[in-house]
Amino acid sequence: MWVSIARIILRNRIAFLIAITLLSGFMIWTGKDVRMSYKYAQMLPSNDSANIDNEYFKEIFGEGANIFVIGVKDTTFFNVDKFNNWQHLTRDIKKIEGVEKVLSAGNATRLIANHRDKKFESFTVFPDTVKTQHELDSLAEVFKSLPFYKNLLYNPESETYLLAVTLTKEVLNTEKRLDIVDEIHSQADEFGQKHHLKLEYSGLPFVRTEISKKIKRELGMFMLLAFLVTALILYLFFRSFKVVFFSLLVVAIGAVWSFGLLALFNFEITILTGMIPPLLIVIGVPNSIFLLNKYHAEYKKHGNKIKALQRVIHKVGNAIFLTNLTTASGFATFILTSSDILVEFGILASINIIGVFLLAITLIPIIFSFLPPPRRKHVKHLDNRFVHRFVDTLVLITGKHRSKVYIATGLALVFIVFGVSRMHTTGYMIDDIPHDDPIFQHVEFFQEEFGGIIPFEIMIDTREKNGVLDLENLRRIDTLQDRLHNYPEFSKSMSVADAAKFLRQAYYMGSESRYKLPVERERVRIAKYLQGDGQSDSMINMFIDTAYQITRITMNVKDVGTEKMEKLKHNIRNEVDSVFSPSTYDVIITGASVIYSKGTRYLIRNLFISLAIAIIIIAIFMSFMFYAWKMVVISLIPNLIPLLMTAAIMGFLGIPIKVSTILVFSIAFGISVDDTIHFLAKYRQELSLYNWNISKAVKAAIRETGVSMMYTSVILFFGFSIFSASEFGGTQALGILVSITLLFAMIANLVLLPSLLLTLERMITTRAFREPLIHIFDEEEDVDLAELKVKGKDTDENTE
Repeated sequence: MWVSIARIILRNRIAFLIAITLLSGFMIWTGKDVRMSYKYAQMLPSNDSANIDNEYFKEIFGEGANIFVIGVKDTTFFNVDKFNNWQHLTRDIKKIEGVEKVLSAGNATRLIANHRDKKFESFTVFPDTVKTQHELDSLAEVFKSLPFYKNLLYNPESETYLLAVTLTKEVLNTEKRLDIVDEIHSQADEFGQKHHLKLEYSGLPFVRTEISKKIKRELGMFMLLAFLVTALILYLFFRSFKVVFFSLLVVAIGAVWSFGLLALFNFEITILTGMIPPLLIVIGVPNSIFLLNKYHAEYKKHGNKIKALQRVIHKVGNAIFLTNLTTASGFATFILTSSDILVEFGILASINIIGVFLLAITLIPIIFSFLPPPRRKHVKHLDNRFVHRFVDTLVLITGKHRSKVYIATGLALVFIVFGVSRMHTTGYMIDDIPHDDPIFQHVEFFQEEFGGIIPFEIMIDTREKNGVLDLENLRRIDTLQDRLHNYPEFSKSMSVADAAKFLRQAYYMGSESRYKLPVERERVRIAKYLQGDGQSDSMINMFIDTAYQITRITMNVKDVGTEKMEKLKHNIRNEVDSVFSPSTYDVIITGASVIYSKGTRYLIRNLFISLAIAIIIIAIFMSFMFYAWKMVVISLIPNLIPLLMTAAIMGFLGIPIKVSTILVFSIAFGISVDDTIHFLAKYRQELSLYNWNISKAVKAAIRETGVSMMYTSVILFFGFSIFSASEFGGTQALGILVSITLLFAMIANLVLLPSLLLTLERMITTRAFREPLIHIFDEEEDVDLAELKVKGKDTDENTE
C-alpha cells in the first residue's frame, strides 16, 4: 500500500501543494472566528444528580456565582471625604452596563415600622453625600447597630469593608464580562490610589476573568517558545536551515488547521484547547525527524534523491502512521470522560495529530524533491561522534551489562512502591494559581476576612405552600445556622430567618437588642406590615420561592480542596438531617463548591479509566503490528515503568493526583509507545536480514533507531518543558511531568527493552512475531523510478 502512496505523492506533487494551500487558506478564513471561552468549564455530565440539583436551584434562586467583590481594610473608613468618594464609586459602578446591582455599606438600607399606616418604610442608612464628620459618625453607629450586615458587608474586628457587584446573567459568560470587570477594577484602583489604600478583589467573575486573560497571553507565548525551542534543537541536530524551516512549516500549517477545526466544531479556546497548537509543534516535529533522518541515510547510501524520498515514504510511512495513531489514541480516550472541556480537547488533539502526520508524509518528500540534494555537511549528523558514542554505549550496556540493568530496574520498582504509596488525591478551585500571584493573595484575603468566596447553598423544600413562614420552620433554619457557625470553613450564612430578625428589629424601631426571631403573635403582626412594601418584600424574596414553600441558606466556603470538601459536605448533611428530617423535608446541598468538588473527583476517576482504555487500545494496535501476545506484554513494560516512576516522584514530592496531573499519564503513554513501535519494527526487519540472529538484530535495531529516538526524545523533552513557563501550576506540572516521563521512556525503550529481548530471546521472538498482520517496513520493494515522472533528471551525484 505504501508503495502506491509513495507513487501517488511524488507523481502529483503540484496537485498536493495546491490542495494543501487551498485547505490552509480555508482554515485561516474559518479560524478567524475562533473565540475564547469565558464560561466555567462543565466537568459533570448534564444528567448527573449534582448538576440537576444545581440547575434546579438556579431556576428558583438564580445564578449564585455572579458576584464580584471589592474589599478594603481601613480603620479610617468613615472619614467623611473618603466615605463620600466610596459612595461616588458605588454609584459609578452601578451605572456600568452589565451591572445588575451594587451592595456596600454606603447604600445599605434600614427599615422602620410606620405603626400608623402599618407598613415598613425603607431608607438608606447614608445619604449620597454626607456633609459633616459628625453626621457620618452618627450614621456609622446606626449602620453598626444592624447585625444583619455584620460579617456580610464588613468585618468589625479588622475594620474590613466590601463592595459586592452583581453582574447580569447576560454578560456573565461572555467576552463583555472582561470589559466590565476591567472597568470596575479601574475605577476601584483610582479610589485606592487617591486615598493610598490597597484594594482587594475576588469573586468568581473576577477569578475567571483573570484566568481567561492569562490563557490568552500564554497561547501566544507557548507558540513562540515551541517554535524557538524546536528550531534550535533541529538546527543543532541537522545543521541545516532548510531542514529547520520546512520542518517548522509543516507543524505551523498544522497549528493553523487546529484553529480552523476549533471554529468548525464551534469549540472555544480553553486552558486545554489553547495548548493544542504548541502541542502539535512539539509532537509533530518528530515526524519530520524520522522522515529526514531516513532521507539522509538513504541518500548517503546511493546518492539518488528521488529514490531516497520514495523509500522514505514506503519504508517508514506506515511506522510513523501507527505511532501517530497510538499518540492520537492516547488523546482520544479523553472523549470518554463526558466532561465538555476534556471531550473537546480529546477530539481536537487526536484529529490534529493525524492531520500533522498527513502534512509531514506529503510535504516533506514533496518539498525536498524540489530542493537540491543534501550536501555532505547536511548528512554529517549521521556520523556525529557524540551520537555514535551514545549508541555504542547503549549496545555495550544491553550486550554485557544486562544484570546491572535489571538491578537498576529492581531498585526503580522499590522506589515506585514507596513513592506511589505516598500519593494522594485533591483539587482546589484556585490550586493552579501560584501562591505569590495577586489572584491567590486576593482570594486568601477574603477567606481570612469573610470566610470564603465559593458559593455553598442549602435548599430546603418544606413540601407545603407557605411552609417557609411557619415559625417552627424558621426556628429550625436558625438552629441549623447556629450549627453552621461552628464550622470555620464557612462565611456567615444568610437565610429567611435573618430577614425575619431584621424585620423584627425594624418593627421595634431599630433597637439592636430586638434582632431575634419573632414569636408567633409578633410574626402575625409583622406579616401585616409587609403587604405592599417593595424593599422588605425583596429582602424576603431573595430567600424564598413564590409559593413560600422552598427556601435557602446561602453562604460561601473556603477553597478547602476536594477531599476536605467531601468530608465537610458529609458533616453538613448529618447536621441538616438532624434538624430537617428527610421524611418531612427535601433538602439539597449544592453551589459552585459542591459542583467543583464532585466534578473534580468525577474527572479523576474517568481519567484513570481513560488511561486504562488507552493502554488496552494501544496494546491491541501492537498485537496487530507484532501478532505475538508475549511481545506485546514485553513491549508494554518499558512504557508502564516510566509512568509509575513519574507517579512515585509525584508521591515523594507531594504533588497530588488532580485533573492536570492525571492528564500526564495518558498523554505520555500515547507518545512514549511510539519509540517501542519504531524499535520493535526495526528489530523484526533486522531479524530477517540477520537470519534470525537475535543478538545481531537487537544491536542493529539500536544503531538504526537509536539516533532518531534520541533526537525525538530531546525534542519532546524540551518541547514539553516550555509549559513549565506557564503561570498555572497545573500546566507547569503537565509540562514537567510529561517531559520527565518521556525521558524515562526513552531510556527504558533503548536499554530495558533490548535487554529483555536478549534475555528472553526465543521465548518471545516467535514465528508469530515474524509474520505479523501489519507489515511496517519492507526493505525489498521499490517503486519503479521511471513511473514517478518527476520533472528533471534523477541525480546520482553526491553533491559536495
